[in-house]
Amino acid sequence: MKKIIYIITFLVALSNLLGCIEPYNLNSEYFEENIVIEANITNKLEKQRIKVSKTYPIDSETYQPGGNAVSVKVKSEQGAEFTFSYQEEDSTYVSDEAFKAQPNILYTLEVATANDLYTANSYFENEVTLENIGIEKSTNKEGIEGLDITVNANSNSEDDKYYRYKYEETFTLTAPYYSPYKAILTEMPLGYGQFSFLDYLVIRAYDDTIYHRDCYRTEFHNKPILTTTQNLSEDDLSNFTISFIPKTNYKLNDRYTIKITQYAQSREAYTFYKILQELNYNEETLSPNQPGFVQGNIQSVNFPEKKVIGFFDIVSISSKRVFINRSDYYPNEPISEYFIECEVQDFWKLQPPGLVIEDRLNEGIRLVSIVQQNSLILYDYYGYYDNNIGYEYFLMVKPECGDCSVLGNPEPPPFWQE
Repeated sequence: MKKIIYIITFLVALSNLLGCIEPYNLNSEYFEENIVIEANITNKLEKQRIKVSKTYPIDSETYQPGGNAVSVKVKSEQGAEFTFSYQEEDSTYVSDEAFKAQPNILYTLEVATANDLYTANSYFENEVTLENIGIEKSTNKEGIEGLDITVNANSNSEDDKYYRYKYEETFTLTAPYYSPYKAILTEMPLGYGQFSFLDYLVIRAYDDTIYHRDCYRTEFHNKPILTTTQNLSEDDLSNFTISFIPKTNYKLNDRYTIKITQYAQSREAYTFYKILQELNYNEETLSPNQPGFVQGNIQSVNFPEKKVIGFFDIVSISSKRVFINRSDYYPNEPISEYFIECEVQDFWKLQPPGLVIEDRLNEGIRLVSIVQQNSLILYDYYGYYDNNIGYEYFLMVKPECGDCSVLGNPEPPPFWQE
């Protein structure tokens, strides 16, 4: 959610959804401060969340959470009132009590600041259920084989439906260069007089609690996926593709799960997000086709001409999760390589006096520095004797290649099923 706040502040400001898009000069010399409000109230019984912040110049790194709101509340036409309190840890206003939106009831958002009141109305007609998630082997337009992940949605209404989807993936990952040993520093022992300029020497120690071989990694995909039944012969949504995963993707190496969340929204909200999608609002860089301000449904009461960024929507929400085993779809095919590049580097350890090491001295010194900074970790170790002289080598890798906890969590998430 935070990304939408950041990038929209750079790209768009919204006043009324069905109006025009105004040209916008991105030069901070013409910067105009606006409030940013993102409010989706769902039909799920939970503490609802609303984001409020302010825009800031494109050449500034000063994010302004909170938007100087004095109060945030949602009212129903039946007289219910739900107040929200600011939660500093994630810059979000959270409802003081759990509640859920009811169908065919009008809700009003009120965000008050010291000198203004921002308001919008919304409702939803029918609850729409995400019926199931489909998994099917497929080949995409580029000729790549993989799994096509689709959804079906049912509604009790014959009206056109407008959907927004987000999803999260969790998969197992195994560090390819895991070792229960670690490289540590010890004080330089006696007998290493020729290295007296060094305070430490690298040794290895067994500790199977520091690094982890197997973990679980979760990735969130918050860029909205939009669709509608407007041009379909049926009112229900059938086999709509949410994601395509190539069979060579590391996510499918072992066990994988996807949770898809469906938002059945208003036509106005669909149009709003569709425009934002075309503007690439949550990309890391500015969109080259950025035309300017898009209009939303939140308005200033005291200053009607003032631009307000954001949208207030009451949505029917539904989620489902499925699990996938690679062996069920590609039982006889090799697994993919680790999803980041890993390289094993060997370092020669400093030796006692009497060994000529001028050509490797800098390498040993560098190893001490690497262990101090933890920029590489130990994968393996080997040594041998030649003419009664011992040689020791440390094989080092990037932390994410030897310790999966750099990229994931060694503990399975609560929803995980084997």
